[in-house]
Amino acid sequence: MRTLALRRQHDAALDLVNDIMAATPASGQIETIAAYRIGLNLAKLTGLLRIHFAQEDKALYPLMTASAYPEAAVLATGFQREMGGLAPAYFEFAKRWAASAAIASDSDGFRRDCAAIFGVLDERIRRENEELYPLADQITASMIRSVA
Repeated sequence: MRTLALRRQHDAALDLVNDIMAATPASGQIETIAAYRIGLNLAKLTGLLRIHFAQEDKALYPLMTASAYPEAAVLATGFQREMGGLAPAYFEFAKRWAASAAIASDSDGFRRDCAAIFGVLDERIRRENEELYPLADQITASMIRSVA
């Protein structure tokens, strides 16, 4: 499985996270209009991650785990064990903060939750880009060469 589309999704997710954080003041109350813009970007991010996690968790990880390449199986299994809880945690976060009124009424809680979930998301993206995707691309190229 080639990972170009997954890498583009990572870039788009990080752009949305940056937009959310740029609209979130470091302290104080988040104004209603800012909370609305944050909520829109959070909804976009949630839609993107719903597709992305499904592609990874239902296609990429199982293919690598079941592959004939032991290093791929070990790496994918390790990633699943370490980071498998991110999707449910993210969707719980997104559900909690789906309404802009929730963001505006508990600005400190929103900032705290963003720091926690976006930190984990950033780490997963970084590690997948640096460790998992290069191996997946290498395996795909090898499989294509062996068929050709």
